Amino acid sequence: MDIASIIMQKIDLAEFIRTYAKADLTRVSNGWRCKCPIHGSDNQSSMYISDTGLYCCYSCNSAGNVINFLSDFEHISYTAALERLAAYLNINLKDDESYQKCKSVEQTMTSKKEYGIKNLHKVEEYLKQKRGFTDETINAFGLGGVDGGVCIPLHDANGRCVAMAKRQFDKKPKYINSYNNELYDKSAFLFNLDKAFKLINDRIYVVEGYMDAISGYQMGLPVVAYCGNELHRDQIKTLTRYLKKDVTIILVPDNDEEGMKRVPRVRDYFNAICPDRQVRVALVPDSCKDMNDMLLEGIDPSKLETLHIDRYVVDYLVGKCSTEEEKYHVVEEYLPTVRSGLIRLDIIKEMAKKWDKDYETLKEYFDTVGKDSDDILAEASDVTGCINDLKSIYRTGGFPTHFQQIDNCIRRVEKKQVIVVGATAGTGKTDFAIEFMLRAICQNNMRAIFFSLEMPKGKLIERVVAKLIGCSIGEVEGYVASDDMMVNKAIAKLQERMLVFDGNHLSIDDINERIKLVNSKNVLGGPVDIVFVDYFGYMQGTSTFEDASTAAKKMKGMAKDNNIIFVMLSQLNRGASTYDEPTMSQLKSTGDLEASADYVFLLWRPARDPNLDIGEKEELANITRLKIDKARDGMYGPNLAEFRYDKETSRLEENYA
Repeated sequence: MDIASIIMQKIDLAEFIRTYAKADLTRVSNGWRCKCPIHGSDNQSSMYISDTGLYCCYSCNSAGNVINFLSDFEHISYTAALERLAAYLNINLKDDESYQKCKSVEQTMTSKKEYGIKNLHKVEEYLKQKRGFTDETINAFGLGGVDGGVCIPLHDANGRCVAMAKRQFDKKPKYINSYNNELYDKSAFLFNLDKAFKLINDRIYVVEGYMDAISGYQMGLPVVAYCGNELHRDQIKTLTRYLKKDVTIILVPDNDEEGMKRVPRVRDYFNAICPDRQVRVALVPDSCKDMNDMLLEGIDPSKLETLHIDRYVVDYLVGKCSTEEEKYHVVEEYLPTVRSGLIRLDIIKEMAKKWDKDYETLKEYFDTVGKDSDDILAEASDVTGCINDLKSIYRTGGFPTHFQQIDNCIRRVEKKQVIVVGATAGTGKTDFAIEFMLRAICQNNMRAIFFSLEMPKGKLIERVVAKLIGCSIGEVEGYVASDDMMVNKAIAKLQERMLVFDGNHLSIDDINERIKLVNSKNVLGGPVDIVFVDYFGYMQGTSTFEDASTAAKKMKGMAKDNNIIFVMLSQLNRGASTYDEPTMSQLKSTGDLEASADYVFLLWRPARDPNLDIGEKEELANITRLKIDKARDGMYGPNLAEFRYDKETSRLEENYA
């Protein structure tokens, strides 16, 4: 075991940060949170310390083990930090052969770097005129001159000079690297990782050459380069080890055949090593070959269009085909390897556009191609299979809504059923849906997705928090701002049981694909049980009667395919009264909405009746009435319910006659 591993094993990182840096730690799942002592953050949760002995600050991007922490905290080199910690543990480094070898490598490479810097004048014109580098950039990388070329020091993620590279002028290959040593493994090394890591926000760029990485740095971008002809598996492992999961990796291949043809193989590496990573490919302008050309032409790489790597690879492979038959075959073979259902749909949409084909027809073709007669027959169920399905329904027993008046009428709702909630604008259907969802989560222990197509997710969660802690909407801000314990408990209760998607750009197919994706990635720790969409009219593809009809018809299939309770909110027609008891025929856009529903709940506000006197209006203020206008399994009691909205607790309380 090397010295670094021994130090990490012997020193508890959390306790070290608590005592050495005087940090106030708060226990969280699988680790600790605190203000970052490195950059002096005011955010109580900016730094996360895992129980495995690693830390990460989400503000300053400092990360690593206890040696990295001491190095960044005290502003000393990695080696100096290691030596200080070794002394603290009474480890004699003089007798450690591994450490002495590593130190020798670092000293040797540092000496070569210093030699190159002394000879910078030999290559200064090339670096400035040919490459466009500034004095600041040249100094930052320690670039220098060496016989017949440019000397490029290679620093590891800790900033240690561990190897050298040379850009040759008159010889081939253009670049030569140091042999592997105790600190440098070419197949796993990424150039400029030490500097790029400090610039990472939501993305990191991966380029082919040293000069491209240096160019990206000069443009203020987090850029790393690989050594060799293509991105190696071990380099991908190195990259992902230092990145948060939500950081997008953007490949910038050289804009030539050699650069583009490497991408399909690299895509396979990413799928095998880190399939959940978001990987995209930048489309380099035709006038440029690489990032250095973009620097020279004044083009900002961050403004480039990017494609998901699967989209890019399909476009590249299809572009190599000479016949339509070949193109179809390529897409047929490729689509089953695409993990994301959303990307598969995106690919089909793009192919439909390029080939001038109908999207739905093309989608149906790619969905069914390759299925033989046995596959099709396997989709059918005999009587025994149907009985087993019925037993499953009986076994689960369905789920109560935990609205007593509703349950008295319909007893339960079951998986694979659709509930439509209709009301005029401002009647409270969103509030009812949130209340419904929270009862499903908290009392049925169900996993839920809420598609908030009208309301931003921040405002939605404001209502959720208000209901959970029992306060008014106006009081939520104060509780959240003070990081109140009740808010934290409310969030913890929902953390692994609820997801929110917002934005009005989603179609019914987009919603279906997101449900499937959440299930396939096991995002909620189990299958989704119930889904809410707020609301039908805000979905893409519902603007015409025909499109709305198609979307409505798909709801039942979605509920069955995903084994969920599907709750769709809908506006009533403009002519519907806000205070009179509504009817199912007033559901907006299409009769197919009610036809797909197993249950139809209709809401109205009686206090809005203009014929009421002041006393009656006050009595009915905050009252919402609900009618169950359809129950496919029949009704077992009164189909009317009444709720009173309590402004002080933000909750819907049942109002019994």
